[in-house]
Amino acid sequence: MSPLLRQCSVLAISCVLFNVWSVLCICWLLQGMNPVGIRGHTSCDNPVTPGTHILDNYPFACGLQQILPSDKSKGHSEVEVYAYIQPNGSWCWSNAGLIVNKAAQTSVLVDTLTDERLTRNMLSAMAHLLETNPLQTLLHTHADIDHVYGDNLVLNNVSEVLVSEGSAHMLNNLAPPAVYSVLQHLGHALWYLFFEADHTLRPAFMWVMEATVSLPSLRNFLLQSAGAARAIEFFSPFRFDQVTFTRSTLAPELVTVFAPDRTVVSMGGNMVVEVIQTPPAHSEGDTIVVVPSARVAFTGDLLFLGTSPIMWHGPAQNFVAALDLLATLEVDYFVPGHGPITDMKAVQDSREYWIMVQESSAHCLKHSIGYEMCAQEVLRSLPPPFNTWGDQERILVNIWVEMGHLNATKYNTTFKVGPTDKVAQLLRMGCHLVRQHL
Repeated sequence: MSPLLRQCSVLAISCVLFNVWSVLCICWLLQGMNPVGIRGHTSCDNPVTPGTHILDNYPFACGLQQILPSDKSKGHSEVEVYAYIQPNGSWCWSNAGLIVNKAAQTSVLVDTLTDERLTRNMLSAMAHLLETNPLQTLLHTHADIDHVYGDNLVLNNVSEVLVSEGSAHMLNNLAPPAVYSVLQHLGHALWYLFFEADHTLRPAFMWVMEATVSLPSLRNFLLQSAGAARAIEFFSPFRFDQVTFTRSTLAPELVTVFAPDRTVVSMGGNMVVEVIQTPPAHSEGDTIVVVPSARVAFTGDLLFLGTSPIMWHGPAQNFVAALDLLATLEVDYFVPGHGPITDMKAVQDSREYWIMVQESSAHCLKHSIGYEMCAQEVLRSLPPPFNTWGDQERILVNIWVEMGHLNATKYNTTFKVGPTDKVAQLLRMGCHLVRQHL
């Protein structure tokens, strides 16, 4: 076959594959936005990443777990603390919590979950507690979608929603769930067609990829399309089409923005909750929620366990500072934003991870190594325990953000991750995983 004929054949097959995908996407959209294969998990019973640091008395299991008081706790008979855990802590498999004030017979909910079906499951697990201790307050550790998209199920039952100033800003700029739903269904349709094992279009895609070596622009387009689909697959377990929470459904009079830094909030009786707003690390609204009498802290996404952390704001020094702050708290247990109930070891491991990100990024900047090559080098040589964590491709984002901040400091400018930047970085991670898949 002549080179010209070969190129024409490749273009023709690529057009056919793209048109098949487009037609099927449209058909699925017309059939109610529910393409074949969108799992829409009703349970968080996901396999746990091997090597995850798990405490003997707090298994990494789906459901509600009471955090029992230690001998050091004071006044614990009036306060009960629960964590709702969702293995395996990967994309959007977040945790939440319930603080029960038995003296005042009220409760504080710390975050909701990614969609309403999962949040409904959580509230059902808490029902026996909420029956005698109804919700009074919803308190957010930050306002990413996997911590707020279930809010509509509780807004009618609470008297206030407590957030940091950064989280309030995040809520005001929250993307409607319909955006995620459309992207999710279109992306999953593409992934389902070309990469599921029982489909015959995968060999055709592989043939086109091999045949387009001499057509880098077309090959890159195909890789980018597959990478986008793979990135969107991170979110396939969730039903964004059934989420009713938007920024317009949160009444302004419900929202209370607590003071910056450290605030003690009385929850009735002798119960107080301490909220600590840290410098932006994971997000602009990062907040630690401490229950002093129970010696428990909810960390939000300042702490991940069993899965690699991710930095959408940064710089990494803010993560290190927040983790150093966690280490000074008089608590026995931490409820991470993702992962099992844990202790100080997880805080120390996470701190070492961000030190590694800092040092690697500074080294690459000093030697004029681009962030893409830098991240790939770090990924190839991840030391333990980081090489046992899930979602290791997140290092691509973390290095990019950190080098962005370092460059901004060098040239006396500012660096900020915008919505389009997040999309681009998700695409990078997706392309990385597609290359592995191929």
